[in-house]
Amino acid sequence: MRKTLEDLIAKEKAGKTPTETAATKPAVTAAKKKAQTQPAEKRYLKMPESVTHMLRLNQRDGKTYLCLEDSNLIYEVDDKIFENASAEMHHHEITKFEVDKVTDLEFHTEAADIVLHKSGDDWKYLTDPHLPIDKQKVTDVLNAFREIKTDRYLEYDAKNLAKYNLDKNFDRVVITLEGTRKTEILLSKQGPPDDPEKSRYALRAGAGPKKVFLLQGSTADKFNQKLEDFEKK
Repeated sequence: MRKTLEDLIAKEKAGKTPTETAATKPAVTAAKKKAQTQPAEKRYLKMPESVTHMLRLNQRDGKTYLCLEDSNLIYEVDDKIFENASAEMHHHEITKFEVDKVTDLEFHTEAADIVLHKSGDDWKYLTDPHLPIDKQKVTDVLNAFREIKTDRYLEYDAKNLAKYNLDKNFDRVVITLEGTRKTEILLSKQGPPDDPEKSRYALRAGAGPKKVFLLQGSTADKFNQKLEDFEKK
């Protein structure tokens, strides 16, 4: 009896009740732990339904005007809004072709005139057909020109090309595909002053509006090809 009483006193000092057993305590602890780790209830916010507004933009007498399609109010806005909206309607992709469809590649710069023609699986330098040309080097250059893009158009129908140094003394690359379809790009020797990207003015020649755009310096450098860049060594 004395031993049982001493056991009860020891249990009370340890914070246990006489009715608590080793079998019941782990269950209570586990229940508390489960309650503490239970994830919070997820709540979802209902997003408002989207609304589409149709805007009308136009320029007249050197000013830009805007109105909502279902409104009679007309606003005069900054010309930059019209320019930015127009830019979104033009493809920023300047060139796009399949390399294996190219039959001729030309570079006309102040330093050299290089005309390469594909004959079978090989490439020939037209000025000297006996000069060995490395076809892999030609392929590498064509891949560099396969998908040229611009980040910025300057004019969508330029009337004064001299303003961009594209009226004369420019560099030129011509890529001819099967069926005589050509892609010709003109590149000015100088671009905007103090341009951190060292961009240069460019124009895709051909029929239609003369769209003047900028090519970053890293892209413009691809025009600076020399004959030795294609020679087999």
